[in-house]
Order: sequence, then structure tokens, then C-alpha cells
Amino acid sequence: MIRIGNLLFVLMFCLWGSGIQGYASEKQINNGQDLTRPLTRVDQRYMIQALSDAGHTNTFTARADAPFRLSKTWMLGTRIDVPAVLGNAKASDNLDKNYQYGLGDLLTQVLLIKEFNDRWAAGGGAQFIFPTASKNQMGQGKYQIVPSFGLRRSLPKISNGSFFVAGLRYDVDYAGNDKRGHINQMELSPTLNIMFPHDWFFTSYPSTDIRINFNRSGTNTGTLFLPFNAMIGKMITKKCVATVEFGFPMIHDFEVYDFKMEARVGFFF
Repeated sequence: MIRIGNLLFVLMFCLWGSGIQGYASEKQINNGQDLTRPLTRVDQRYMIQALSDAGHTNTFTARADAPFRLSKTWMLGTRIDVPAVLGNAKASDNLDKNYQYGLGDLLTQVLLIKEFNDRWAAGGGAQFIFPTASKNQMGQGKYQIVPSFGLRRSLPKISNGSFFVAGLRYDVDYAGNDKRGHINQMELSPTLNIMFPHDWFFTSYPSTDIRINFNRSGTNTGTLFLPFNAMIGKMITKKCVATVEFGFPMIHDFEVYDFKMEARVGFFF
């Protein structure tokens, strides 16, 4: 399964190649964190999450992004994530919490992006998540659609490349394993990115980890998951970025994670 996932990842990126038109303003530093300014890129990511039941997961994700320029002010951003998971989280097929390794849920994304001027831009579209996980602990077991929206304001008075994005996603399942719990969550990310000298940067809420749960049934009876979520990164070169993201809950009404850390290396083309 892992080999099939990696082959799919490579094939998809190669198929994009001939039509990719990467976008990055020559006047503004683009560290790849702004969803309204996507870059042609590939990432390797490693994330560890500690869970409330004393288990944890290690996720290794191969990611590729490919933007397509449609006009002077419109573009299409596409993305694919192929995760592999090593963990010992408790699940119906792993009651003894043994370590297992396998493929996670495949994620794809399409966003239509509009640039209004040098300061303002917006993007809207959806993620589509497929239940390709090898084991129950490695995925949700559901087909999910995640309508997504982001509004960006550049902040050049702070520094070149600084910006704020108000991000919103709505995650809901529409098919899949009937024995798995339904998904109905709003996800928020007030993303503030500040560029510092020598190409260092700090980003608040780089992930949509603020969750509001509308399906209060089964074990997830809580309403709000509010973490502290931040990232520190550096542009190693204009074509390479390295980051470390971390998060821990401040309000923990329902299970998402007790702690998470994700290290990433991205290459732009």
C-alpha cells in the first residue's frame, strides 16, 4: 500500500509538470505559507501527535502543490498529500495499542484564488479526503469534503513578506464506514506570518487546528478544541524552506491531540 501511495504521488506530480505555472511576486518574499500565493513545490513532513489515551502517531507525509495561472488576477491552486503512519493509538482493530505502520488517508485540494490588488487576495475551494488508511487508527474511515476559504491582507509595513490570513474550513463526511463516527466540524486558522531578518519567520496558527464540533455524539461530546499553535521557520534559500510547528490545547473539550510537533522541508520550483 505504501509503494502504491508513493507511486501515485510521483505520477500525479509528473502529470502536472507540463501545465504548471508557478506564481510568486518578485516584490514580496514568499515563504510558501500564504494559501493565496501558492508555489510549485514538494514537501516532506514528519508529525508526531500525543493522544489522550496515551497512544501517539507518527505521520510521514509527501506533499506536492501546483498552481495554474488562469489570468492576471485569477489562479488555480492544487495539492495532494500522501501520508504514511506509524503509531499505537487505540482503535477497534488495535485494542492492545500495538505499533502499526501503513498508509493514511489521501488528501487532495483545489482552490480558486483571486488577487484584488497588491494587499488583498482571497481563495476558495475544497479538500477531498479519501479513506485509504491501512488500519483504523491511521484514518477516519470516511469520505470527507472540506469546503475551504481564506482572505489575505499583506502587511508590508511590518516587513517584506508579512501577512495575515483568516482561514476557515468545514469538515464533513458524506460516505464511508458506518461503524465510524460522523465528522461535522468547523476549523479556523487566524494565520499571522511575520518575516524577520535573515529570512527567519514566525507564523501563528499555520494549521486550521481551532475546531468547533457540531457532532456531539459517541465519545466526542465536547464543542471546542482551542490550541496554541505556532510555527518557526527559515528560508534556507529562495527555493528551500524549513519549518517546525508545534501545538498544545488550551481548551480541550474533545479529542484532537494532547501535543503535536511537525517538521517540514519544502522545495520550490
